Amino acid sequence: LSYKFSNALTLTAGYAFTDTKRNSSRYELHYDATNLPIPVQQLRPDYLLSDASIQYYDISLLEFSGNYPVYDAALRVHAGYGQVQAELVPGLSLNAGVRYEKGDQSVTGVDVYNTGVTPFNQIKRDYWLPAVTVTVEAAKGLQFRASGSKTIARPQFRELIAQPFLDTESNRFYRGNPYLQDSQLWNADLRAEWYMGRDERLTAAAFYKKIDNPIETYTTITDTYNVTTSFANAPEATLWGFELEAQKYIPLDAWSGSDFFASRRIALIGNYTYTQSKLKVKEGDTTIPYSYTTGELPAASDYFLNGVPLTGQSDHLVNLQLGLEDTDKLSQQTLLLTYASPRVTSRGPNLQPDIKEKPGLTLDFVARQGVKLPGGINSEFKFEARNITGRKFQEYQQAGDARVYYNRYKIGTTIAASLTVAF
Repeated sequence: LSYKFSNALTLTAGYAFTDTKRNSSRYELHYDATNLPIPVQQLRPDYLLSDASIQYYDISLLEFSGNYPVYDAALRVHAGYGQVQAELVPGLSLNAGVRYEKGDQSVTGVDVYNTGVTPFNQIKRDYWLPAVTVTVEAAKGLQFRASGSKTIARPQFRELIAQPFLDTESNRFYRGNPYLQDSQLWNADLRAEWYMGRDERLTAAAFYKKIDNPIETYTTITDTYNVTTSFANAPEATLWGFELEAQKYIPLDAWSGSDFFASRRIALIGNYTYTQSKLKVKEGDTTIPYSYTTGELPAASDYFLNGVPLTGQSDHLVNLQLGLEDTDKLSQQTLLLTYASPRVTSRGPNLQPDIKEKPGLTLDFVARQGVKLPGGINSEFKFEARNITGRKFQEYQQAGDARVYYNRYKIGTTIAASLTVAF
């Protein structure tokens, strides 16, 4: 609800409610057979596990699902907020408000084996989340913004549930950690925006974040070389950087008298982000891994090193788009080039060097074309070619000149086409 006291002052109040529920089940079954003849062991899987083989050689199933292969997860959030929008003086405006949020997130093991014990973990907290933005219009089309806010990041359900899952990209098993807590972020940024024309802009921004309890991934390796990646809250982290963005359109009607170019234009869009992040771990800080049972909490320094970058953060990110589009109807053809510098995907096992990913360059092409089917039915044809250059997925540990690859394979090029019809 908003009420406009004057052209320079508007007050807004609101309420939001979300209720999300999930059910996750994972059963792990292994075939069990003894004294199989060598020729039978060498059969193709479909022959080896045929009805005749199973019955004749008494092949059975063993269950390795653990005590709780099924979990229920839920997140309920009540939120209320108030906001004021005011023009303090001509060219100087203020947007300030606060959000009160009460969240209840839980994961519950389902007692499918009637053990009489049901594990239950809950994050039940409320927050005051203020935000303020000051905007100065320095000249026509030129403005400066300064903003600050507090936000939170909740764990995903699969990060909370003590249940393994396979990440198909890295081909590693992940296990959730029911002891995770919310992360709290304090954000600040300065931004300059210059709007040269309609839909055209040039922006520059600097940003800073302080994060309490950031959720970090870490990898463990057992004596039998079972590799598992899980999640834990690091004590604190900081992140800062700057961003440059430009968007420009070049009309083609003056370049040619052809009707094809009369309503078409070239789209040039570019974005560059530089980021530096750092974990802060000091003596006395603790964390709770998924393997914790009872007793003294483990030291955070057993899992995280002070001063290392956050997982998932590349120092350099570049996005470039070169496109041709029609301003009168749906017709777009776009080349997209992205680059990301190496980034940490998981903390190394036993404080070894971190596991890093080398995303590199990716080139995509996307085309969208509006067409009319017989009978005047509007439709959209879409064509996509992803990873045209065949970028590889590379995940590795490195110490000095020595590099060990966890995963290294070619992703391949994906080509897809679709037709959407609107009746």
